[in-house]
Amino acid sequence: MPSKLINNLAHKLEVPSASDLWDSPTWQAILKGKVKQLGVRSFQDTIQRPEWELFDVTADPNEAKNLLTNPTSAVTKEFESLKARLTAWRKATNDPWLIKDKHE
Repeated sequence: MPSKLINNLAHKLEVPSASDLWDSPTWQAILKGKVKQLGVRSFQDTIQRPEWELFDVTADPNEAKNLLTNPTSAVTKEFESLKARLTAWRKATNDPWLIKDKHE
């Protein structure tokens, strides 16, 4: 499975938006609850991302279905493998966000 793993480091925060977007009538209507769906994702899933996301980019090129929501054993194995590779790469590149991992 061609996979894409995303670690949203600031997952507890809302996804930021540009000020020109924030001020647009469309975004203001969305914020006021008049729009529930943004493409394939709900509004809530768009602004508040989970800590980890895993996608099968061949079967799901729009990255709409996070496989970690209802993981199978194959998905769990793939997740653990990719997470280990990501952690090793972060250490090898002296990722400044590693300090966050130490405190969580």
